[in-house]
Amino acid sequence: IIDQPIAGERWVGRIGQPTLFNGKPATARPLKELGDAVLATTSPHLFTNEEADAFMSVAKQVAEKKIIYGGDCYNYGLVASGHIDVVIEAGLKLYDYAALVPVVEGAGGIMADWQGNPLDAGSDGTVIALGDPARLEDVLEAMG
Repeated sequence: IIDQPIAGERWVGRIGQPTLFNGKPATARPLKELGDAVLATTSPHLFTNEEADAFMSVAKQVAEKKIIYGGDCYNYGLVASGHIDVVIEAGLKLYDYAALVPVVEGAGGIMADWQGNPLDAGSDGTVIALGDPARLEDVLEAMG
């Protein structure tokens, strides 16, 4: 569950089930090319220098007005609803991302680590959320 009570927004995701946004199906959007993406991260200041370089490599391919900072878990709900295309973060713990995976993936998106592997309890804390799974290789390539 991702719950934003001030806005009255709630995403509910269950493994193997469609994601619901306020009781109706949520759908991530397709993305023709990475340059058209809306990119988000909680804060670039949370990255190590090397991680920041990887994030900025993706950011350079996206128009500056299409980068969102802040949002925390809300960004993942926006991926599930098709308002954000890519979230890139690092330093997350299992409790930070475990509940987000079924929300994003139940809406047709994908969540992976920075090597493209599915997230699990042993993941290294790097996270990519994408509304369009077909763009994962593009993001990984851009990150170097």
